[in-house]
Amino acid sequence: MTDLPGKDQETPQEAQELWKIQEADSTRETEYEGDGDREEKIREIRSNSFWKGVLAGSLCMLAFCGIYLIILVRLWGTGGGDSGESRGAEVLTGQETLEKLSEVASLLDAFYLGEMDSEELSASLFRGVAAGLEDVYARYYTEEELNSAMDDTQGAYYGIGATLSQNMETGEIRAAQIYEDSPAQQAGLQEGDVLLACGDEDFTSMDLSEAVACIKAQEGEFELTVYREETDQELTLSIQCGEVEKITVHTRMLSEKIGYMEILEFDRITVEQFRNGLSELMQQGMEKLIVDLRGNPGGLLDSVCEIMDDLLPEGLIVYTEDKNGNRVEYTSQEGQLFAGEMAVLVDQDTASAAEIFAGAIQDHGIGTIVGTQTYGKGLVQKTYTLSDGSGIKFTTENYFTPLGNNINGTGITPDVALEEETEEPAEEIQTEEIQAEREKADAALEAALSILGE
Repeated sequence: MTDLPGKDQETPQEAQELWKIQEADSTRETEYEGDGDREEKIREIRSNSFWKGVLAGSLCMLAFCGIYLIILVRLWGTGGGDSGESRGAEVLTGQETLEKLSEVASLLDAFYLGEMDSEELSASLFRGVAAGLEDVYARYYTEEELNSAMDDTQGAYYGIGATLSQNMETGEIRAAQIYEDSPAQQAGLQEGDVLLACGDEDFTSMDLSEAVACIKAQEGEFELTVYREETDQELTLSIQCGEVEKITVHTRMLSEKIGYMEILEFDRITVEQFRNGLSELMQQGMEKLIVDLRGNPGGLLDSVCEIMDDLLPEGLIVYTEDKNGNRVEYTSQEGQLFAGEMAVLVDQDTASAAEIFAGAIQDHGIGTIVGTQTYGKGLVQKTYTLSDGSGIKFTTENYFTPLGNNINGTGITPDVALEEETEEPAEEIQTEEIQAEREKADAALEAALSILGE
């Protein structure tokens, strides 16, 4: 899966943590010196079979290995060994690393007081590798996490059709969005409802991911207990999970000839929703189009390229380059679904795949970019599935707009630049009246309408 979502020095906190580890190790050695039995035990442990240690290490290496592997990965660029040459990723499977992991595992097996979760130990080990890359987009996924992430990019998933959010201070889990025609809507769940329980499972002590997993694990019809503030009622709703399609595209006509399309993100389902929305607008007489990408965090490279193929004349959409300079070009073919005037709305949260969209429109000169400087994420990540079903994601390429602009860290400069709006505290639930008032005061939308002659 291709996704479009440098710190060379340790932070003071990291340095402090490493110092504490070194101090603890030093203290432990001193304590052992005065205890003949323990000294003998340690010598016995260290003389154990190496391969027995490796086997134990795969189950119980959490306590030290996460930080240790971060240090190892940081050594990739500095050599990390006596040769002074860069050893690359091979340091992770080198003899010295395996021996040290074996030693740590044996010590944990012999002396660690608490219980150890073998699955969590293993996952934490690989999370340490991802963290050590110093790539803010790198991440290790367990099999369950990877499946969930893949479902998110498909745009269709198994669930109740509601977006949930959690207040980190109170722990309350609320329904933030209810999808149209979803099981949640049919059961009567409303935006703003506080979720209390799923069957016999109490949500009050769960984090958001646990609550979502609990709902998805239900088979057949089940009861969802919620509290509705509007009526000060505790309600029990009968609901059943099913296949839900996420809505990523919203459209409407702003006037007789100007259509409006908001794209929330670029999932696999977005391509079909874009084409359906564009067709509906054209059937209603649309001759000019405003595309709203404000707040769009990006998504899949393939999806945005399919959409651009429908809008651009024949030519280059975007190209990528890897660390070896290998270039891959994504091009549009002849034949546009829509060739009328366009304006594209962007802001500081327009990122990644959404910037590819805006950059291609701007470089081809077929539309006007309106708003504020975009986020500036010109990097491509790929997610690789590992042999046990888990996965790892990291940055693999830079991307460039058709005219060769690398916007990473700088963003796209709009053709019509507006002042960045100061954010005001927003209510979780917005009425249609409040939303209508905000649209009236939407400077970017007004500017786009003026550009298109409205």
